[in-house]
Amino acid sequence: MPFERETEHLRLRRPVGEDLAAFTELHSDPRTYAHAPASMPTPEQCEQRLASYLLDWEQFGYGYVAVEELSTGRLVGWGGVKPTPDETVVNLYYRLAHDALGRGYGRELAQAIMAGVREELPGHTVRATVKRHNHASMATARAAGLVEVGERRHSEDGPDDPPSVILEWRPDA
Repeated sequence: MPFERETEHLRLRRPVGEDLAAFTELHSDPRTYAHAPASMPTPEQCEQRLASYLLDWEQFGYGYVAVEELSTGRLVGWGGVKPTPDETVVNLYYRLAHDALGRGYGRELAQAIMAGVREELPGHTVRATVKRHNHASMATARAAGLVEVGERRHSEDGPDDPPSVILEWRPDA
């Protein structure tokens, strides 16, 4: 299955409906949204988001993945790529549980996702939108091979929030 793989410490797998409790727990932790608190979903929005992730897999054969720690089998994050309105661009996403931060998992996850893109979606541009003050996320995107190409305001930004940085990886670069 595309994008399902194991790395040194992580197992990336297709999400299932039974992941909802763990998905909601991770996405309802304010510590995982410290750099963009306005974008933290409600439990109802978590249910809708997970349903959309499952639908992406059905429609496109890929999407965001559940991320398990190999040593424990515990779900420690979410990541992957999903289609955007531009058929040649996919959105890169990664989010880890607070207690999984600082172990290099973000870099390992993002690099595995990029390997999947090169194998499964040749010709696609990968785009990530990151708050500049989120130094760890910026470093993760850069470690995955993305470079800064601009800035833009995000629909979930508060009125006083600075614009987000747009980073991209292009297959022809």
